[in-house]
Amino acid sequence: MTGTRGRRTAVVRRPHFSPGRAAATIAAAALFFASSSVASAAGPAGASLATYRGGAVSRAEFEGYQTRKLGAEGYRDLLKERGGLRAAVLRLALFEVVAGLAGEAGLRESAGFKERLRQHENEMLARLWRRKIQDEVTVDDAALERMIPEQAQSVFANWASFPGEEEAVRFAAALRAGSDFPAAARVAGLPDAMIGETRLSANGESHFSAASQTKILALAVGEVAGPLREPIGWYVVMGVERGDPAKERAAERERLRPDVLRSAREKALAAAAAALRAKAVISVDEKALADPGARARVAEVNGEAVVFAPQGMHGVPQHSEMEKLLRKQLDKQIDELLAAQEARRLGLEARDPQWAERIGDYTLDLLHELYRERVFQGFQVDEGEVLEYYERNPDLFKTKAMVRLRQIVLDSAYLAGRYRADLLAGRAEFEELARRVSIDRGSAETGGDQGWMPEDNIREESRRYVEALRPGEVSIPIEVSRNYYLIKLEARTEPQLIPYDQVRERARSRALLSKRTSSWQEFLDRKQKEERVTLDEAQIELLAAAAR
Repeated sequence: MTGTRGRRTAVVRRPHFSPGRAAATIAAAALFFASSSVASAAGPAGASLATYRGGAVSRAEFEGYQTRKLGAEGYRDLLKERGGLRAAVLRLALFEVVAGLAGEAGLRESAGFKERLRQHENEMLARLWRRKIQDEVTVDDAALERMIPEQAQSVFANWASFPGEEEAVRFAAALRAGSDFPAAARVAGLPDAMIGETRLSANGESHFSAASQTKILALAVGEVAGPLREPIGWYVVMGVERGDPAKERAAERERLRPDVLRSAREKALAAAAAALRAKAVISVDEKALADPGARARVAEVNGEAVVFAPQGMHGVPQHSEMEKLLRKQLDKQIDELLAAQEARRLGLEARDPQWAERIGDYTLDLLHELYRERVFQGFQVDEGEVLEYYERNPDLFKTKAMVRLRQIVLDSAYLAGRYRADLLAGRAEFEELARRVSIDRGSAETGGDQGWMPEDNIREESRRYVEALRPGEVSIPIEVSRNYYLIKLEARTEPQLIPYDQVRERARSRALLSKRTSSWQEFLDRKQKEERVTLDEAQIELLAAAAR
């Protein structure tokens, strides 16, 4: 049984709209024209949002940079927040100032700049090649049709639940006498938690028993089934709509399409990558791979070096698992380089209308990064600074609050309330009940046990309820994505400050990062004054107003 759970109310289902390709096209067009209207309303594209000694940030330049970084929707969100917009303009102006300083320092001609720029180009080219392979893969309806089993019957129905059989008999009689479901529910005084709607189809899941499912699936429109005996009470169900086989097959095809297309694309990419490897000339420096230093050259692919930069592994004693990890990382970089080389051979960069702009954006960011690294050279923190940082920031060096939870997941608020009452009254054990009724079968097999987890890892909509629990207590029903959770707190550990000796190196890294961050901000503040960076508040206001 598959239960498609709608809003818990005794009303006829409202049709669901699922946008297709045409709707997506309309939405994309709307976004394009909305973005265009923002641009035109903000004033001339060449207007300067910021100026500095020897240069300026034009509105067009800012818009292009931010749109490529954030996407069209992200850029529109940026325009809506006046403070964030102003900070973004200032940041881009300072990026350009620092990039100029980096150029004057010769960093643009450095091997590090050229190597990182080439690596970034390779990453972009590899993405273009993968996109090309993926775009060539299609899945036709005939292939999807063959994956759909024989058409199963389905029915959409309204249901009502009763604690006793007598009330259910009266309700069923009223429906059979011609009363519509909402009217009968009002007369019976049923609360929202005791009425609902569901779509059932064969071979799916539902909280109804198998015997009840059979009767519900056979309902004609307007026909009534019940009272139906269930472990939690008595149900009366009224058929609202029979599924249209043709429409359901079409809907099933569209449901299958994304997963089938994704799988086909993954296979196509794997086959294409294997074909590139088969004809490539690859050599690996096994000695360098055994102990790769900072940005080591460990392999060549068709004459082009693979620069390997494994994080935090240099000088660490090797063992079999680490060797596997290094080899896996190297294979990934080789595949990336092969894809980039093939993209260059096909000239894919010429087909990307924003290729030059994206490279320009990265060049600006990279020069900023390299100059910052130069400023940071020689920065150190002594033991006294590290200890002071540890003492001033105790929350950064505490263990996390840990909780051990059990859960029961249900598809009905009424069921969740009834089962919680049984738990509180001692009529049921949480672990046994989870095994029997939870629709999350993965956790049901362990009696709902979720194991130990950091309390701050719990989903936000559930965390506040868990924080209020004491060990042994059960939460009220918590609605999450139309399901209802009962959560029991088994145990909790409170955060503890970790001794300094155990976190000295972590404290050193954090203290150094803090020192670098504050020093870099002081450097930028000084450069802002020296380079006379000024913002044109009127132009920024025009740009912000265009998004309102």
